[in-house]
Amino acid sequence: MKKALEHSFVFGCFFVMSKYKANNTMELLGYQYWADEEAMGQIEDVISAYKGNFDLISFAVDIFNLGAINGIRKERSRK
Repeated sequence: MKKALEHSFVFGCFFVMSKYKANNTMELLGYQYWADEEAMGQIEDVISAYKGNFDLISFAVDIFNLGAINGIRKERSRK
């Protein structure tokens, strides 16, 4: 998997990489790896649940929580 800073290809769209230089938080995100296939499927599930009733803050919190849950699961599987 490529790091986000090297390749930014999500949902068939290329994003301008300068967004990862906008501030310290975005720079940190730019060095993270993109989600694996399972996580991408979960993200698609969240996106489909928001179709027709999109709220950016709720969506962001749900995606953040999904990442936290997957991170905990991944860490537990290493033990």
